Amino acid sequence: MATPGKLADFCTGPWGQVIASELEAHPGFQASAAWFDGTIRLAADGRSVTFRIYRGRVIEVAERNPFGHTFSIAADDATWEAILSSRRNRFVAWAMQDRVRVEGNVLEYLRVFKAVMALVDVAREWYRQGRSEAGGA
Repeated sequence: MATPGKLADFCTGPWGQVIASELEAHPGFQASAAWFDGTIRLAADGRSVTFRIYRGRVIEVAERNPFGHTFSIAADDATWEAILSSRRNRFVAWAMQDRVRVEGNVLEYLRVFKAVMALVDVAREWYRQGRSEAGGA
């Protein structure tokens, strides 16, 4: 079943490509992921995308990764919509309420937490602008 509204493209490969290109210009992401060599998987209702990151750069985006991920961040569509549509980045508040699940190497998640926040901020900006996966309206 297709996800209605703005989240239809969220956590898809083409969406991930748009986010990866935005992260390329995000100095906070690059600095906080400078020593990270791994993968971050974002998941929503029935969709997921994995970002392979090396030295602060997203070097690959894939909907499926046969080798797994370093850590995964998952939530249902309603939670992601609340996170993305909020005026402020409320990711931590939702995570503290167990509405967001982090699985895998939690130590690495904590070590690159600022990069995760940058990724969420870029996704929030994408949502705010109402862009489709291809970057247009």
